[in-house]
Amino acid sequence: MMYAKRWQTPLRYLDTILFQHSALKMPLFFFIQIILLILASSRPGAKTHRASPMDKAINFSFASMAVWTILGAARGGQPWQAGWQLYSFFSALLFAKLLLATMQTPKHFEQLGRWFMYAVLWRSTMAIVFWFFFYHNVTYAEGPPPYMTIHDDTVLFVTGLVLAIANHIVLRSRKSMRFLMLCCALIVPAIQFNNRRLAWASLAFALIVIYALLPKGKVKRRVNIGLLAAAPILAIYVAVGWGRTEGIFKPLGSLSSMTSKTDTSALSRVAENKGLIATLSRSSWISGTGWGHEYIEIDSTFNIDEYFKQWKYVPHNSILGILAFSGALGFYSLWLVFPVSVFLNTRTWRIAQLPTERIAALTSVTSVVITSNQMFGDMGFQSNATLFVAAAGFAVAGRLSVSSGAWPDKKAARPKAPVTA
Repeated sequence: MMYAKRWQTPLRYLDTILFQHSALKMPLFFFIQIILLILASSRPGAKTHRASPMDKAINFSFASMAVWTILGAARGGQPWQAGWQLYSFFSALLFAKLLLATMQTPKHFEQLGRWFMYAVLWRSTMAIVFWFFFYHNVTYAEGPPPYMTIHDDTVLFVTGLVLAIANHIVLRSRKSMRFLMLCCALIVPAIQFNNRRLAWASLAFALIVIYALLPKGKVKRRVNIGLLAAAPILAIYVAVGWGRTEGIFKPLGSLSSMTSKTDTSALSRVAENKGLIATLSRSSWISGTGWGHEYIEIDSTFNIDEYFKQWKYVPHNSILGILAFSGALGFYSLWLVFPVSVFLNTRTWRIAQLPTERIAALTSVTSVVITSNQMFGDMGFQSNATLFVAAAGFAVAGRLSVSSGAWPDKKAARPKAPVTA
């Protein structure tokens, strides 16, 4: 990027060591995950008190990646490129398995939630610091930087804000309100400064999901009253600000530009989607092309071979890309982890009594919406940050659905039947 290496956070050294490609051809963190998973799997309780549908769905996704990589190679695809296409999702599923083996109680997930929020608030602070203390003091010949941190922080910012909202919905205390206000003060400006229009769409979808999941009662009545009171103001805001991008209208302008017929980014996405549809229609809608193939380019207007040779292997619309490369059957088998996690986490939200279980479940349901939105619009399938957030939700579904009683623990010890003569 135009401002790369001009300002970096203190964690850049850790990132270089753990997450950049090493001499082993894979990031060091990948091997650390495997070693930790092997060690954790031998611990007491690592494989018990887990919802079997979540474990089966994860294994199904692993199997899907293997089968469609082999199928792609048999059809002339490149296995190395398939590995590049699938690495982030494969690593995220390993992370989900690692969490399932180590996070065995609601208290463990409470600690995980705290560390997640530390990351969210740290990245938010970095975005704000960069905006106020660096960006405004530098003149860019090419124009201002398009974002403050990275695209993938959209998922981190929005999920963090949702977790703070869920925390207050469940606890309804002054402390939870203060925490929510702190999060809004840091995360909302970070979203604004990071300039990713997908973030506002993801936040809107997440709030709709939260509202839909709220049970009838005092909280939902208060929300309804608030929405009725805010409706006239919101209507005026939309009427005045639709299509404008300055000041307070920037979030609305970001949403309106998604349907623009002149916005270059939106037009490039349309051209890409048509190419993915053509790829699926010219192969097999049941099995797709297999992994390791490029999608068909039908409009060269937005060709970026000069900058990124592998761009046709990793479309921005990851969801349509999965469908093009693996067809309906492959998409179903790979994607199954998402609806299974939503099903289990929704049951946990409805049934759980412990605040930690309810907060984690509600956040995890909305995180599927947020991460799916990122995959639909901005290469989320190639993003560790995006998929690791989803993986944490898979672990919540696998563990807390059992601890809350939302899913029966079939491996729990049962009393032996009395011996009869």
